[in-house]
Amino acid sequence: MRVLLSASACAIIHWSAVVGWTLASPPPVKTLKAAAVLGLSGSAAYHAQAIRRGLEIAAKELRAEGWDVELKFEDDQTNPAKTASSMHYLLSGGYRFFVGPTWSFQVNAVRAVLAS
Repeated sequence: MRVLLSASACAIIHWSAVVGWTLASPPPVKTLKAAAVLGLSGSAAYHAQAIRRGLEIAAKELRAEGWDVELKFEDDQTNPAKTASSMHYLLSGGYRFFVGPTWSFQVNAVRAVLAS
């Protein structure tokens, strides 16, 4: 009888530890820290605003699925020099996932920043 009680006690203690650990452990958080360098003003504004709306919809859907989404927008005014400075700023802020620039002629400015 003593062995049976010890086995039962061990089973209860083990079950309590597992349940307690499960209840105390929050589900893993899926995190996305993203930035967009877009010509929100300037000659690319029409296209950039559409891209921004699409990203905001995607972020809302991810949040509904339990994601922690941080989405930052930088306006480069469709100016390659400002595209480069925005990328420097975002890189120094820890961003590593980017959308943009809006138009292809701005890509060389970004390429130079990412190469350094």
